[in-house]
Amino acid sequence: MRAIVLSALFLIACCVSVAGCIMPEAEDFSEEIEMEPIKEITSFDTITITESSMRYKCEYELVSSDSQVKIAEYSIRYSDGKEQKELERSAICDVNEALTILNDCGLASWDGFYGAHPQDVSDGVMFNLDATVNDGKGIHAEGSENFPDHYRELIAWIKDKLG
Repeated sequence: MRAIVLSALFLIACCVSVAGCIMPEAEDFSEEIEMEPIKEITSFDTITITESSMRYKCEYELVSSDSQVKIAEYSIRYSDGKEQKELERSAICDVNEALTILNDCGLASWDGFYGAHPQDVSDGVMFNLDATVNDGKGIHAEGSENFPDHYRELIAWIKDKLG
């Protein structure tokens, strides 16, 4: 019996040894892949900006198709324990006009922005931005009474377009 066990162990050791020679080593994916930062927005699919405070919650949505952009404002209310999204107003604008304001406001540089709530402010406006630009690249930014540069200019442009 002891001979069988020793033979089995020897056979296992040989298989492991041979497998180590035959099988390639696993690739090391421990290093993070650095993505090239977006320098300019040349196209976009959807940009969604949600703003909320103690008294309201709204969502601005820009959806690009061909040469036009549909801009919409939704109010978000809670009813029966669920969020209800209701269209308040919408407008259409030229895609090149939208791309110009997005680049003038530096939207590409907002990716990863996190604006922590200032300690000396007891209330305020929170925002969350998600955008899909340049054939699938994502931009995400969020904050609470702390916004990226030119955020207010972008919101003012959206409101102006909505009338």
